[in-house]
Amino acid sequence: LAIYYQKGFYSEMEKIADFVYKTFDTEKLREQFAYQANMVVIDSYTAILEKKRGNIKKAISMMERLISEQKITSDFTNTDFKQQFVIQLVMPELYELYYLDKNEKEFIKLNNLLFVKKIEDLVKKDFGYVSLLGPNHIKVYKTLLKYYKEKGNTKKFNILSVHTEKKIVSYLKKLKSIKGYDQFSAQVNK
Repeated sequence: LAIYYQKGFYSEMEKIADFVYKTFDTEKLREQFAYQANMVVIDSYTAILEKKRGNIKKAISMMERLISEQKITSDFTNTDFKQQFVIQLVMPELYELYYLDKNEKEFIKLNNLLFVKKIEDLVKKDFGYVSLLGPNHIKVYKTLLKYYKEKGNTKKFNILSVHTEKKIVSYLKKLKSIKGYDQFSAQVNK
């Protein structure tokens, strides 16, 4: 599922998820230790598929359930695979969805969980921690930028814009150093 997600093969993701949901009693699988991690992965990507289909409320509900079931707290230091997966994949998605759905109460609550402080009190150092969320961290940056712009907080918007730009440039420099980048770049720029 992760590879299909990264490559944008959403119909293939749907086929796998549909197979699991139609073939197995997923509630029982969620209760059996040996299958719990698999169900977290499948449920997480299914929630993202619901978002892509435009079923925002359903996607939010599924993501909230995953965070609740995994007992996610603001202490990310002592987490297992399932919790780490939810933190890195689901939380940035839910952060964005709360904002897009205009659910400011839950957006602020999730922000406090992620940063352990109010959104107005975030500083440059806090923005650096976002990259610890893994590949999906850009959704948090993007959402924060939208929030600060909407609220007219030019100072925070500018600080985060500069920080985000530096992160993106750094990432692109790393990408350029990867063997085969020139062939990749040539294909992209056709």
